[in-house]
Amino acid sequence: MFMESSTAPADLTEARTERHLRLLAELAELGMTLARTVVAQAEDGAELAFARLARAVRQTLALEAKLAEEGQLRRTRQAREHKYQRETKVRRMVEKAIEADADESEVDDLLYDLNERLADLDDTDFTHRPLIEVVASICQDLGVSFDPHQWQDEERTAADPDPPPQPFVAQPILPTPCHPGSRIAAVRDP
Repeated sequence: MFMESSTAPADLTEARTERHLRLLAELAELGMTLARTVVAQAEDGAELAFARLARAVRQTLALEAKLAEEGQLRRTRQAREHKYQRETKVRRMVEKAIEADADESEVDDLLYDLNERLADLDDTDFTHRPLIEVVASICQDLGVSFDPHQWQDEERTAADPDPPPQPFVAQPILPTPCHPGSRIAAVRDP
């Protein structure tokens, strides 16, 4: 229950950011449509209207870029936290295997080797492989016996409730009554 409540705000934030980016993209399109209309009419005072519209479009695009950057920073932070949590779980499981199998004289050297091995693992080891496989591989490299069946309860408690964060993919703007590509907009346009 704790994990669900901690991931829900991130999901809501991501959904809100995606919605805002879609709306900003639509607003930028509308602004450009209005700017083109003003230029085409070229009546007195069109320069002022065009300048205001151009400024509004620039501000909209700047806000869209800022939101996209903040979303990328948030996803990077989430991915880093996910990797750290999985690395901590792997470390704990391997340390228990070392304590159970190794002589006291070997423990310090094995823990040092464990730290080096963890530093050498890439992100895919922590995000895409089951924890038990990562633990078994490290134990094999260290020469520590590891029985996966003995650690099944530990693996269940170490299992991730959430998949790793996925990269943001912008969705295309669907035609709306205000969007230039919609049938309603076509009816309004001469």
